[in-house]
Parts: sequence; structure tokens; C-alpha cells
Amino acid sequence: MLPRDVGEAPDARWMSCPIAGSQFYDYGRRDGLGSRVHPRPGDRLQFIRQPDNAHDSNAIQIWFNQGQYMLGQTPAQEVARVARDIRG
Repeated sequence: MLPRDVGEAPDARWMSCPIAGSQFYDYGRRDGLGSRVHPRPGDRLQFIRQPDNAHDSNAIQIWFNQGQYMLGQTPAQEVARVARDIRG
């Protein structure tokens, strides 16, 4: 279940980040309309901290389409850079 704050914040900032683990989640799979889940440059993504992750308490999930599709996570080497721009 997604945190209730998934979605677009009025003061959201722009950034870019690689996606890790996309082969395990929804990236590239077919959506309900026959298209592939594949964000394009300029599409908005949601970054959600995952402090209860058993493998990495600094993990950050990456969601697409208002929290409908999980694309993957931020790579471990990117977490510190990305985390400072994400609230609690």
C-alpha cells in the first residue's frame, strides 16, 4: 500500500535520477490500455522513502502515474543525493 502522500505536491521540485531494479517492478510492462509503462522526459515521478526496507533503510521507491506503477528504486549510490530533496 502506498503512503497517503503519493501524488503531486504543490511545491514539488524537478530532479533526475537513475532507476534501479526496474526489471522487478512495472517498468516496461503493459498497462491496462495496451501501452508500455515507460515514462518520457518531463513526466512526473513520485519518490517515496522506504525506511522499513529490510535491505536498505535509506531506500527510495520511484512511482509513476500518480502512484499507479512502481518503476523501481533509487540506486544505493544515489540515495544520499536524492534523499536530501525528499521530505520525511
